[in-house]
Amino acid sequence: MSSPRSRGALTSCAIAARSVGVAVEDEDRLFGSLGIELTPVIVSVIGDQPSPPATLACRAGNTVHRTAPDPIGLSSCRHPTSIWDGVGSLVDCVSKGDLEGGADTVATVGLRTTSTVIAGSATGRSLSLASRATGISLGGCISGSAFGGPDVTGSLCYYATPSGESGVTAPGGLGVGGPAGANLLVGPSVSNAENLSDFEEWFLYGGASAGEAQYGAGVQGQIGKNGCGRTIWSATAGWAPSLQLGVGGEAGVSYTRTYT
Repeated sequence: MSSPRSRGALTSCAIAARSVGVAVEDEDRLFGSLGIELTPVIVSVIGDQPSPPATLACRAGNTVHRTAPDPIGLSSCRHPTSIWDGVGSLVDCVSKGDLEGGADTVATVGLRTTSTVIAGSATGRSLSLASRATGISLGGCISGSAFGGPDVTGSLCYYATPSGESGVTAPGGLGVGGPAGANLLVGPSVSNAENLSDFEEWFLYGGASAGEAQYGAGVQGQIGKNGCGRTIWSATAGWAPSLQLGVGGEAGVSYTRTYT
């Protein structure tokens, strides 16, 4: 049984409910007499959730040193995880009869060793300091080209980048050039690349040289976009001994691999 207090509370609630109902009915009659129709409206309030910030899906090409190690701890052909792992990687290539993979492994280890030696030298340390101070990549290249209608070109370059990363780049390309001849280009090189991986893309290249035999000079440049769509350029100028007479030129498309 309920207590007198609880019965009183229930009675008060009932009276209040009837009072509200009467008030609502009175308002309906009032607004109805004025020609105004009341329509129930349901209002839904949803918390304003901030949209996640848009993220730029941007991945630059990977340098060779970022190859993941074999999960079972064995050396893998074509993918040495370090300079010292090169022997094991080469053995794996030989065991598989992969001569091309063996050559690629030897080249990778050789270029990594070259990069490590240069980076640790006084010249490498100076280039690194200057690159960070200027905000541009600094280094040098040795390039070779042969042309006579078709053009074949290849380079080995060393760069220190503003990010602190340094290493060897190896661009190679095909195009057109003339007149018939061949030349070398040895000299300093600059680029707006911020990281070594900025170089690992397809580029348009062009170059020109003038002179005869050891008395020659030349320039070569590349331009393209990195994995983020940012324009990347590089330019090299210097001594250009050649087998051609007079002025020669070349242009084409190249792809660059990087090693660090």
